[in-house]
Amino acid sequence: MTESALSDEADALYRPLGDLSAWVAVPVPAWSRFAGPGEMAVQGALLAAAHESAALDGVIEPDPARARALLRGTLTLSSVDEEVRGHVKANYDALRRAQAASDDDLRSEAWLRRLHEVACRPQLTHPVRGETGVHDHVLATGDYKHHPNHVLTPSGGWIAHAPVALLRDEMGRLFELLASPTFAGLHPFVRAAFAHHAVAHIAPFADGNGRVARALATGHVRRATSLPFLVFTDEAAAPDDPAAQVDFVARCVAGLADLIAAEPPGSAAVRRWDARGEAARAVEALLPAAVERALARHRGRRDLGWLSPLADAVVGSSPVTITVPSAGVAEVLPVDAQPVLDDAVVILGAEEAQLRLDVRPDEVDQLAGRLDPWLDRVVSVLALRVAAELEPD
Repeated sequence: MTESALSDEADALYRPLGDLSAWVAVPVPAWSRFAGPGEMAVQGALLAAAHESAALDGVIEPDPARARALLRGTLTLSSVDEEVRGHVKANYDALRRAQAASDDDLRSEAWLRRLHEVACRPQLTHPVRGETGVHDHVLATGDYKHHPNHVLTPSGGWIAHAPVALLRDEMGRLFELLASPTFAGLHPFVRAAFAHHAVAHIAPFADGNGRVARALATGHVRRATSLPFLVFTDEAAAPDDPAAQVDFVARCVAGLADLIAAEPPGSAAVRRWDARGEAARAVEALLPAAVERALARHRGRRDLGWLSPLADAVVGSSPVTITVPSAGVAEVLPVDAQPVLDDAVVILGAEEAQLRLDVRPDEVDQLAGRLDPWLDRVVSVLALRVAAELEPD
């Protein structure tokens, strides 16, 4: 964790966030080499990026070898230390949120604060240096800082961040730039470099600014490639210069693409990824007909009582969804081929019912015996929800 200082001595050293003119002038290299890899390789990349982001912020010990093992799939998140697992999972969730973000999200102040909540969820405190030494302060996730968080360097100098008195103005300026037509016209990697620089420079949160900056950068990198912005802890940081920072983003993504491409096609990790992907597709193919059968069994019951017969329920696909138009109620049944905490299964879920069915790739052929009773439970819970929705006031 970054040890910040309560002293406002460095307030006068802070340089306000500049405009985009220097970023517009940065030459953009060719990006064609960053074609997206498979789903499972992306998961490995996200886990490695989540691990290294936590390590760069000091909430876990640096271990680039462990990060590269997560990337290759030779190590699973379920097998690492529980404390490490919690921080990596939180950053993984933040990176997934950034990858799925809309353009509106990426220029939303509320979304950025929520990103901080997700990324820093396991972190309860952060170290602060005051007049009487270093003390732990509570980390209020999602809340902007209320005290100076300048960083005192070993040489006695300062890394100055936005003074608390200027924070609202600086964040207003940042989101004005992020929403501008000029910013929208930049290449995604230039946008990523600027967003990363701006959040790290302002440091709006008491701690966790690096994790938020890297996740936000991933949201922009995602516009050019399916890969995240992964910075290994054993890589040198980029100089504080727009051209150098854009080049750094490009080199990080290129290096990640090269690492993924270097994974042998027949490796154990790739075989596991392929097996889980095939199993997920097989489960998805079975689902529509199995859901229709479950609905038919439900409607044929004589003991429904006040339960809804789900007479107008419609089954949709991609993902499979049961929709009941009369009640405005639906149940989504996503198949997760890349559960981060169990590398051996795919997970069939029912989002609203909060039910899950774990399926091993070698069990798909025998799935019907487990799938039918599981779907009967899902349908029964849906019938309860519909009956409650339609119950007269």
